[in-house]
Amino acid sequence: MFSELLHFLFPETCVCCDEVLDEKEKHICSLCLNDLPILDFDDSSTFKKLAGRIKLHQAHSFLKFNKSGKAQKIIHQIKYKGNAALGVFVGNLFSQHIIEKGIDIGFDCLIPVPLHPKRLQSRGYNQAETIAIGFAEAKGIFLDNSLLKTKEALSQIRKNRMSRLENMKDCFDIYSSHSLHNKHVAIIDDVITTGATLEACCFCLEKAGVEKITVLSLAIA
Repeated sequence: MFSELLHFLFPETCVCCDEVLDEKEKHICSLCLNDLPILDFDDSSTFKKLAGRIKLHQAHSFLKFNKSGKAQKIIHQIKYKGNAALGVFVGNLFSQHIIEKGIDIGFDCLIPVPLHPKRLQSRGYNQAETIAIGFAEAKGIFLDNSLLKTKEALSQIRKNRMSRLENMKDCFDIYSSHSLHNKHVAIIDDVITTGATLEACCFCLEKAGVEKITVLSLAIA
């Protein structure tokens, strides 16, 4: 009864269309869930964007990112509106989708792209980590936070790939490199644009002796 009253007084709305959710719906309404821009797993756009630049084993993205589209609205809520629970929710959807498709992306641990401590303090959480938590929960995967962002880069907005990569150079380090030696590591982020951030992270992982790298992203532009 109390939960019904709360739902009546403070109804939760869909992050994609702003319609009021039913009591059984969470974050995204059923109509929008069925209309998410989910990428096919034979789509090679993520792999092609990164291949040849890093030692890449596999690369998969869940959603296609379009301006003003559903993926952008979801990521905006996670990244700028404090909706950490949504990150966990869609991370779980991503993982469930992989399970349903029977894709074997077996890896030893999952690493979220880190935030610099100052950014983490101001935001209150790492958006990539919320997605990683949801993903890891669905598959029972070990979540590893040994990748650190030790240098705050300038804003990446309006920079091309080479400028972004130079901007991210030497921004990352490994807290405990021996734990990743000869491992198959998956690294996960919210959205891939040029791929420069992930490229810089992967260079750091390679230096730590990682044998295989799988890249995962909630969305790709």
